[in-house]
Parts: sequence; C-alpha cells; structure tokens
Amino acid sequence: MTDAQVFTIVLPIVFALTALIYSNSRITDTKETLRAEMGELKQTFRAELGETKQILCLDIERVLSEIRQIRAELEKHELLKH
Repeated sequence: MTDAQVFTIVLPIVFALTALIYSNSRITDTKETLRAEMGELKQTFRAELGETKQILCLDIERVLSEIRQIRAELEKHELLKH
C-alpha cells in the first residue's frame, strides 16, 4: 500500500474520531449545564411550593373558622327556634 492510500484510509478515520470526541465533550458540557439549571429550578420550585403551601393552609384555616362560626350560629338559631 502506498503512503497516499494509507493517508486516504486513515484521514477519514482520524477525522471521524476527532469529530466524535469533540461531540462527546460538547454533550458532556451540555449535560452538566442542564443538571446545574435543573438543580436551581428544583430549589426555586420547592421554595415556591412551600410558600404556596403556607398560603393554602392559612386559607383553609380561615374557611374552617368561618364554617365553625356558621355552625355555631345555626345551633343558636335552632335552640332559639325550638
């Protein structure tokens, strides 16, 4: 095999392997970036979820308090009616 033939065979293989290595490094960088962003989003989501949970609990307590007041008023009304 002549040098030109070896060069013709080896050059595309070297080029393909170089492109593959470059592509894999880019994929790894992208994967790490996405993981970091997902971690930030998880923290933000958990913080917002905690705030929403507190607001909902307060709203539920307020509604329960109003229901208790209405129930007490109905019981008084029933006692006065009969």
